[in-house]
Parts: sequence; structure tokens; C-alpha cells
Amino acid sequence: MVGSESARRPLSSDAKVNDLYERKTPEEHVLLRPGMYVGSVDKITEELFVYDKKSRRMQLEEVSYSPGLVKLFDEILVNAADNLDRSAGKMNAIDISLDRSTQRITVRNNGAGIPVVMHEKEKVYIPELVLGNLLTGSNFDDTVERFTGGRHGYGAKLTNILSNSFRVETLDAERNLLFEMEWHDHMKPVGEGAKVTELSAKEVEARGGGYTEISFVPDLKVFKMARMDKGTLQVIDRRVRDIAGLLAPSIQVTWNGVQIKVASFEEFASQFYVGATKTHARQNGALFEKGKWRVVVLQSPLDNDPLMQSFVNRMATPRGGQHVDHILKQLEPALLEAATKKLPKSNETKITRKMVQQKLALFVDCRLPNPSFDTQVKDKLTSKVTAQNGCELPASFLTSVVKKTGIVESIVAEAQARDNAVLTRAPRRTSRKSLLSIPKLEDANWAGTSRSSEATLILTEGDSAKALAVAGLPVVGRDGYGVFPLRGKPLNVRDATARTVVKNEEIKNLCTILGLDFKKKYASQKEKATLRYGRVMLMTDQDFDGSHIKGLLINLFHFFWPELLKTPGFLCEFVTPLIKVSSNSKGKSAASGGKLSFFTMQDYENWLASSGIAPRAHSVKYYKGLGTSTSSEAREYFGNLPKHVLDFKSNSPTEASELIDMAFNKKRASDRRDWISLALQQQADGKFSYVDHSANSLRFEEFINQELVLFSQHDLERSVPSALDGLKPSQRKVLFAALKRNLTSSELKVAQLAGYVGEQTAYHHGEQSLYATIINMAQDFVGSNNLPLLFPSGQFGTRLQGGKDAASPRYIFTRLQEYTRAIFPPEDDALLERNEDDGMVVEPVVYKPIIPMALINGAEGIGTGWSTFVPAHNPLEVIANVRRLLQGEPLVPMMPWYEGFKGTIEPRTWISKKKGTFTYEDGFVSSGVIERLSKTEAVVSELPIGRWTEDFKLALRNLVTEDKLADFSEHHDESSVRFTLKGTGATLDKLCADSAALRMSTKLLTSNMHFFDLQGRVKRYTTPEEIIEAFYPARLGLYAKRRQVMLDDMRYRVNRLQNQARFALAVSEGSFAILGKSKADILDQLVAEGFDREDSLGKTGDDADDEGGEAAAEAEAEADDDAAGHGKRGRSRGPFDYLVNTPLWDLTQENVLRIRKELSTLEDEFKTLQQLRPEDLWLRDLDRLEKIIVSSK
Repeated sequence: MVGSESARRPLSSDAKVNDLYERKTPEEHVLLRPGMYVGSVDKITEELFVYDKKSRRMQLEEVSYSPGLVKLFDEILVNAADNLDRSAGKMNAIDISLDRSTQRITVRNNGAGIPVVMHEKEKVYIPELVLGNLLTGSNFDDTVERFTGGRHGYGAKLTNILSNSFRVETLDAERNLLFEMEWHDHMKPVGEGAKVTELSAKEVEARGGGYTEISFVPDLKVFKMARMDKGTLQVIDRRVRDIAGLLAPSIQVTWNGVQIKVASFEEFASQFYVGATKTHARQNGALFEKGKWRVVVLQSPLDNDPLMQSFVNRMATPRGGQHVDHILKQLEPALLEAATKKLPKSNETKITRKMVQQKLALFVDCRLPNPSFDTQVKDKLTSKVTAQNGCELPASFLTSVVKKTGIVESIVAEAQARDNAVLTRAPRRTSRKSLLSIPKLEDANWAGTSRSSEATLILTEGDSAKALAVAGLPVVGRDGYGVFPLRGKPLNVRDATARTVVKNEEIKNLCTILGLDFKKKYASQKEKATLRYGRVMLMTDQDFDGSHIKGLLINLFHFFWPELLKTPGFLCEFVTPLIKVSSNSKGKSAASGGKLSFFTMQDYENWLASSGIAPRAHSVKYYKGLGTSTSSEAREYFGNLPKHVLDFKSNSPTEASELIDMAFNKKRASDRRDWISLALQQQADGKFSYVDHSANSLRFEEFINQELVLFSQHDLERSVPSALDGLKPSQRKVLFAALKRNLTSSELKVAQLAGYVGEQTAYHHGEQSLYATIINMAQDFVGSNNLPLLFPSGQFGTRLQGGKDAASPRYIFTRLQEYTRAIFPPEDDALLERNEDDGMVVEPVVYKPIIPMALINGAEGIGTGWSTFVPAHNPLEVIANVRRLLQGEPLVPMMPWYEGFKGTIEPRTWISKKKGTFTYEDGFVSSGVIERLSKTEAVVSELPIGRWTEDFKLALRNLVTEDKLADFSEHHDESSVRFTLKGTGATLDKLCADSAALRMSTKLLTSNMHFFDLQGRVKRYTTPEEIIEAFYPARLGLYAKRRQVMLDDMRYRVNRLQNQARFALAVSEGSFAILGKSKADILDQLVAEGFDREDSLGKTGDDADDEGGEAAAEAEAEADDDAAGHGKRGRSRGPFDYLVNTPLWDLTQENVLRIRKELSTLEDEFKTLQQLRPEDLWLRDLDRLEKIIVSSK
């Protein structure tokens, strides 16, 4: 077969064939193809770190240099450094110099010289053999571990071949022999060749002991240059400094007579940071050194580009290789995990390994036995790093990398920046067509014109508020006013991703309507002139949610365009009355009870307290929603804008900025806790200041601290239950409505009950939320409620999906559980303080059940500044502990308990090999049940608390897909769990032994048990026993009040029966005549004969409201009384009506006997009650409740 080269050339004769094929000696081949051996002989241009003398730091520059020429130098330099391993501590210096006039480079190192020994086989001295003959050296035996760079027998010989002059001088101090030899013209010996001189010991000592000095003048023609250029010299200089850093501090390196001052490998790494100190790497990096490995990790100084500086056996490997990969494989997962955890979940740009690498500055110096490289240039390691010659980075080092270097923060910032970059690319939509596409926009005529600065955009809360604004526009004109209704609450942009922001329709519409641009700051008047409106007016309901909407809009402008908030008059709010009061008497003036408007509840209450006008003397109308106002009222508002518009401003922009960030930055939950706690304390002390709507402006600081804080407080109250009843406001409303409806026997649809709750309790939130509350209060599957207060009649959800599989509220029914009234006794109803909402008496401020329900069913919630989690407990154990308190006995510690749970609940423990087992004090661990049936089967018969059947099934499917489990089958129903797992013995052994593999355990932490305490402040409780102790005095106080009310009621009834019995007897016997007498005569006779007026009989149980128990229910009670034709709660209107209105049939002898019998019984009960303590009443209720609970099981 003819070779390809031959095929291209016609062969005319044998002579031509002989000319075509040649044989070259190795030396000739190196000269002919130097690039194969030392790299490119042509200059290349690339960015490299080179030393800058002015800054004394490595700087990244574009350098043009000859890689081949640098390699010649590097071969000699590395040989000098390798001598350290042969010198047994005798080497301490390497001196490098360059004679600019002759272009001669000299490298000298002390320590052991090259052995001056005649080679027995080759018949030349060793220095001549290894420096003047190709394919010679000491590194050919791969069974011996050598930590040098050479393996193939080229090395320094390449430098000799490609040089015009090459000289070696080495002193073998062991043999006192000095070897000298010079080559020229590409490794041709000069003269007679080697010269060996024997020296005396003193002469050796005078020369400083052994050494090797090699100097050479490279053939610059090979490298296509006349003199060494600047770039090549910069790279050579850099290699000198590399060696100084690698050998520090044991070896002193000089360059042209000047010492390279670097004390350590870490200090060498610090040189890559401009302006940094010598200790930069130690202070800001993570350092690892063990055996033959040194690693320094820092944050890269480059912009999204890694800095990798690696060395193997003192050779630079700018292209990295296996040693770098070995370190990266350990670093990257730790950094990736830490950064991913720190990145907000809302961030859409996910962190990748490439992003991690881009932030890394990695310095690796390692010594590997017999390394292999991909080329003779030796700039990339190819030999594998094994467990034997590699290094395992300890966890402490990885932790230091994560916490100390700032790499994680930089990665997170980069991921967030990539998200935020979307904002600058967001297109502006300001065309007429874009505006017309925005639904429900009523654009001002001046918007986007030369008079746009005079235009005001009114942002309303929903369509009904828009209707109110549009109704008022005729008063002020459509030229200068536009209206746009907001749908729901605006996005909290402070923690939202940029992609989320630009995809948000509401924000896109606002930007279009106002002409806002994310790339502009609007600090200059020129930029402000590009806006389509010069003023924004916020028009929201006067409730908590309205305050929140205003806050979110302020947050939007502050986050993206803070300069606009500094512009006087740019942002304002339109306020409407919350309450309007009309006099019930005709002809009254406003000042004397005519018509008044109040913008806050506090203003109304202050007026009521100071006016001295009885509540019945006026009628009250509440306007919490803007939709309550009529069109005529809208025109009235717009006709007096100064009264209804407050401009937002700030006397201290820095303070305002800080407060806005505090209120909306998710990372500042701790600051919000302090903020809300201060407001709660000020309210309790009567020192809280509310927004003054009589002013013409409102500072941002006032809005945050006096209005928005009330929303946050309200949000917290909706999310965190009370320590007394364990209920949140929505649950309390449901319970109140169910008790009022007396749902003890008859059932009601959940949807109907929700409607009734809304009607009776002024519920202000959506129906779906109320449906969910009712359903949750009735759920009884494992992990839900131990004592559900409502009865689930129908499908209220199961443990299959954690209650999410409940049927529609239209199809399921509920009623009160049998024990609910035992927990919330009816005798308490009249004693509880009630809330008032929209002028209507609603549910109690808090219930006071006979046991702390906060512990029975547990609690969970997340509110502004706080969250709470409380495990459920056994009601019988809670009852027993309450009894212990009542009987003066110490409480018994309780553990979480869930009805029907078959697994285990144990204190959290931590096992240390060194220190043993420790018990955490912050909670418990619930564990499911998994057991082996055979070698190939295991059964899961219980799941941990909070782990639902369908979720577990999905996890098993994933294990099967990943071949970690052969198969599984199901044998459970909606209330029990039973999975049969199938697999090999080893697989099942691992699954049964490792609870984490199947997530067969969950934490029940007690470190976050937050409740509202008796004073209305959020408090953290550390143990369930502490909650019982806090609950105890409040409930006992109610029993004391209840006992007194019962005694007063019995005393009243005894006195009344005594009078009724005497009156009936007197009438029946004829001693008290009624017929034929006037009413006045009868009353006089009753007084004369000593009958008691009804108001002197004493208090009744119905009078409990007079002492604050039900004063709030007075209006409701009076309405009932009026309908019955009586006075207050069953009392007659006249002082003796209870006697003279007695029916005729009750004035008989038989009735007298009945009354006396009833009186006797009542007196016995009265004496019995007098002997009972409040504690006894409580114990009696506990016995009753316990009996019901036990019987229901």
C-alpha cells in the first residue's frame, strides 16, 4: 500500500524516492520540530497574571510571549527546585539571573550537586550523561516513587539542544569533585568536553559546599526573535516568583541579585489581590496543608471568572488537570449546597457548578509520584489522583470555605443579579395601544401630555372603590385625574425575583400607566418629566388590609424608585370616614349630636367618652369598605379634597427608608418582632399614638409606626393563638356561632354554618378561608385534632392527604361534639368579655375553657414577626395535671400525644462517639413503624406525625425508579397505614436501619411555642407545663367570678320565692285583698306589709353583665328583652310586678306548697354552694369532662 504522502507525489525515479524519505537523529528532530517538545515557538497573546513592580502584586494583563522559550527556562528552574529533595536539608538558595547584553540565563542552586561519577556503561560522567544526551535520566523506573517532573529523558536536554551555548558547573561535595562542561551550537561539546577537578575540603567549604550552576543562551532564531521580548521576560519573572512561593520559607530565591520576598504559600496567594495585605489569604481564605498537599481557597478577584493556580511537583499547570479536579469535586458540593440554602426560594436562577467555579480562587500545590501529563509541555496533569496519593478535605476546612471566604455570598448575589437583570431588559409599554389594552383604566386627559405633571392617578382597592372615585371625578374634572383599580394586594417586591416582578400583571400595568422605567432613578427633573402622571393617590378601605395595600405600594416605589418618594406631593392617600354618627333627635346640630364623621375608631371612642351623650341618643354607621359610601358622599369627599387627602413625606429619609425595609424585608423578622412588641406595650400602657387625619400630611415614619403596625398586629393575631383557649380569631368566631346556634344535636352544612358565622361575627375574610377553618376544627384523623370541637359528618379529609381530600362544604355537615359544651360551660357565657365589630357584639375576646386547649389539639401558624408550633397532648394527661395544680401537687412532665398514633414519640437525642448520648431540650421525634416480615419483605404499619400516606407512596415510587427498592404493595385504608416493601436483604436492612432513607421520623419541636398571653402580648413558652401554669390563674379567677354570680343568683331567687310564697298565702287566705283596689293602694299595702321591691332582692345571674362580663352584650340583650315585652333580662318593669302580675291560678294553697318545696331545695343548694370553693367547681367540671371523653373512646 502506497503511503498517503507518496500518493500525492509522482515518483519518477529511485533517486527521488531516496530524497523523499529521511531519517533524523533525536537531536535533529527536536531542532526540526521544537513545538512537539517545548510548545509553540511562535509568540502567542493571552491574559496572564504577571508581577507588577509598582503595586507589588500579580496583575492580569494581556501578554505576548513565546511558550517554547519559557519552557526552556522552566526545565532548568524546576531541576534546581527538585534538588531540594536530594539535598537532605543542605539546600537553602536558588539564584537566577539574566545578562541582558548576552541573553544568558543562569540558574544556580546550592545543596547536593550532581554526582560526579563515571557511568560504567556509557563511559561518561553523570552530569554530561543527563545534560548532554537525550533519553537519559534517573526517572525511568516506574516502580520507584519519584516526586519530580521528568519521566521521559528530555527535560534539560531540550534546553541544551535549543541553545547556542549551554554550560554546567556542579560541585559534588560528597566526592570533592568539580565538574565543568560547555556545549554550543545545539548541544555540541566545546573543546575536549568535560573537565573534572578534585578539590580539597577547604576549597569545597570556601565555595559554600555543593552546588549546581547551569547557564544557557537560547537560540532566539528558533523562537523568531532577536532578543527576549518584554512579554516572555514577564512570564519568566512570574515563574521565578512561583518557585519562591512554592519553596518559601525554607529556600531563598533571588532574581538578578534581588531576593523575592515571600514568606509562605498563603502570602504567595495574597499577591493576586491588588491592594491586599500579605496576610489577605490567611484572613479571608481557607487554608489546608497536610502531607504533600497545600490548598488555599479564596473568593476570586476576577469578575465571574475563576482564578486557578496549580502546581505539581513544583511545575506550573496553568491548564489544571486531575489534581485540580480532585479538589473541586470536594469543594463544589459544599459550596453549592450552602449557596442553594441561602438563596431565596423565590429566586428563579438556580445555582450551578459553573457559577460556583466562577467565584473560586483556588491555589493547589501537590507532590505526586511519577506524574503524567498530556504533552511534554507538562501544563496539564493526566495521571489520576487516588485515595493513596490524594487528600480528603476535612469538614472543618469546608466549613471555613463556606463561612469565611465570602464565596457563598458572592454566588447568591450573582444568582440574584441574574434575576434582577431581567428588569433592565423589561420592555416599556407606553403606546396608546398598550394603554387601551389595560382593562378598567380610566386615563386622565392630561396624562402623557405636556401637562402630565399636573395629572393625578388614583389607585383604588378594587372595582367598588373605583366606582366611588369615578362618582367623585365630575367635581374635580377628568382632565387631571385618572383611576385604576388594583386587583387584590400588590406584590411585595422586596424579596421577589426580577422575573416575578416583570411577569406581574399589576406591576406591568402600573409601569405602563405611569410611564415608569426600571432603568431610571427619577432623581432629576428631566427624568421625572418622562412620567405620564406627576402624582399618585392611594384610595383604599379604612381597614387593616387597606393599610397593608398602601404599605405594599409605598414599598414598591421605595424599592425601585426611592427618589420619587422624596419628591414633595408625588405620593398621597385619600381617606374617607370610618364612622358616621347621626343624632336620633331631630333638629340637633352636629356639635350637639347632629352628624359627625370620624376617621379612626379611636377618635370615635374618645368623642363618645368626652361627649357625655348616651349611645342610644345617636345612630352609628360603619364605613370600613369604600363601597359603603354613596355617590353623593363621593361628590362630598371630592368637593373637600384638603380634608380627605394626606401627602406622604419624610423629615428623615434615612429613618423612613430603614422603617420601610424593616416592615417588608423577610430577613428582618427579628426587627419586626421588636416593632410589634413595642406597639403592643404602648397600647397596653395607653401611650400608643394613632394617625392624625386632621393634619394635611403624613410622614412615612408615622404611617409605618402608627398604621401599618396595626395591620401586622392584626395579621399576628390571626396566625398565633391565645394561650387560654388555643384558638385563633377565625376559630373563635366559628365556635361562638356554633354555640349560639346551639348545634348540639341538629346538624348544619359547613357552607351554611360559614354563612351564619359571617352574619353573627362580622367575619371580614373570604368564604374559602372560613370553610377551611370549620373543616379543620372537625378533622379527627391521626395527626389532626385529639379533641375536635366540631363533629365531622361526611368526608372531612383523611390521613391519605393530610385533610386536603375533604369534600365540598356544600355536601358535608357538622355540629358540636358532645364534650365541647363540657369544655366551654354555658355558665361562662355571661362572664366573658365580648368583642364589638361594626357596632355589633360578636364573639368573646378569648374563651376560658376548663382545660388549656392550646395543648390538646396543638397549634401551628406563621404571622408577622413570629411563628408558632405546639405539639398536641393527651387530654386525660392534661386534665390530670390541672387536677394536680388544684390539689397543690407538682406537675408531671408531659410528652406529645396524638389520638390513634401507633408509632413512638421520644425526646430528641444526639449520639456522639466521644461524649455519648445527649438529649435535646427543644422537642421530640415521632417515628413510624417498620418491621421485617422476611428476608425479602418489610411492612410499614405507621407513619410519623405529619407524614401523609400519599406523600409516602410517592417516595416509595421514587425508590423503585432509582432501583433502591424492588417493589411495594398497599394494604391500608383511609385511617390506617400498611405498606409491604419488597427488596433484597441488604436493601431492606438499610431501609429499616436508616430512618432518614424513608423519612420515617419527624421533629415535634417545643422551641417555638408562641402564644398571646393574658396581657395580649406574644410570649414564648418552653414547656407544656408552663402553659398550664399560665392558664391556671385565669381560669380559676373565672370560677371565682362564676361562683359569686351563682350565689347572687340563688340569693335573689330565694328572696323572690320567699316573697312570692308569702304573697300567694296572704292572697289565698284573704288577708291581702286585691280586687276593688287601686294600683296605688295595692303598692302602698305591699310596702306596708314589708314585701321587698324587686330591685332590693339582690343580683341575679343575668346581672353579671353589670360587672363587665357582658356589658358588651347589652344591646343584644335589650333587643331580646324588648321583643319579650320585659325589662332587663326577665325582670318586670315595676318594683312589685313580680308579685302582682302573678297568674290567678298561682295564688292557690297548692302553689304555696310547691313554692315552699322549691324554696327548701334552693336553700339547700345555696348552702352547698357556699361551702364549695372555686377549685371544687373546677374539679367537678373536670370529672364531668373526663367521663365524657372516656365514654366516647
